[in-house]
Amino acid sequence: MLGITQDWRYWYCSLAMGSLLIASSQEHVFAQIAPDGTLPNNSIVTTDGSTLNITGGTQAGSNLFHSFGEFLVLPNGAAL
Repeated sequence: MLGITQDWRYWYCSLAMGSLLIASSQEHVFAQIAPDGTLPNNSIVTTDGSTLNITGGTQAGSNLFHSFGEFLVLPNGAAL
């Protein structure tokens, strides 16, 4: 009977620690928008709170091109 109690405590403790780790890691996730460097005029990304402002880019005729290696915007965030 002692083995069952120890197994239960081990799994409960593991679940609690794993949940705590996942919950605490959410605060350290940041939005990431990174130009990939493939255009003649790369985009410039600046941060203003939860808003990411994208300027620059390469214009061809009436079209403006941006190229990103990473593009992640968090919930309630914005990329303009």
